[in-house]
Amino acid sequence: MALGLLQLNSDLTSGNQFRGDVDSEQGQRLLEESFPAGANAPTDVLVTDNAKVEAVGDAVAGAPGVAELSPQREEGPTGTKLELTLEEDPFSTEGFDLVPGIRDAARGAAGEAVLVGGPTAQEYDLRQSAGRDNVLIVPIALVVVFLILVALLRAVVAPLVLIGTVIASYFAALGVGRFSSSTSSTSPASIRACPCSPSYSWSRWASTTTSSSWPACARRRSSTGPGTGRSAASPSPER
Repeated sequence: MALGLLQLNSDLTSGNQFRGDVDSEQGQRLLEESFPAGANAPTDVLVTDNAKVEAVGDAVAGAPGVAELSPQREEGPTGTKLELTLEEDPFSTEGFDLVPGIRDAARGAAGEAVLVGGPTAQEYDLRQSAGRDNVLIVPIALVVVFLILVALLRAVVAPLVLIGTVIASYFAALGVGRFSSSTSSTSPASIRACPCSPSYSWSRWASTTTSSSWPACARRRSSTGPGTGRSAASPSPER
């Protein structure tokens, strides 16, 4: 059942998450026919050192994936804001992949005196943070739950079996969901199966597992008499 994971991808974004054809998607396609795809959501570049504005502008204008640098600039107490128009859809994975190159070009010209933001950069940072959380939180949740189960069940093999079955069920559910969505629907939002916050799912599973295991362990301990291995309510054998 987990073979469906071979076709799993994570390119579901806020720009293609709709199951039907909506006005925003139609407008984006019309925009791309006559203008750069990123014209509806420019990328902001904030330069805190006004002496380096020209250098930063020249650097980011030549960065890969940048269609044009807006001639209009906004000056404020914190610095000068520049606006970039991307060649790719600003809400697509292709647009997100352009953010590191733009940041490298900007920092190469002004060091730490420049920041790159805007909708595309924000979405890129969010996806990077979610990826780091998944790599860190999921193993921690598994280790903590394993230790708790070992303490409650006073065993090692049983907790390993429990955790193994949960992991297998999780990936099997993802595989079945990916296969069923790709065969039952042609909507991009349905075909692009993306795990919904695995770190949150594993955290919820950890709390549910420990809370359900404790009453069972408590009942087992209370049903046995001190220093004996049989139930306290069991009658003594007749002599």
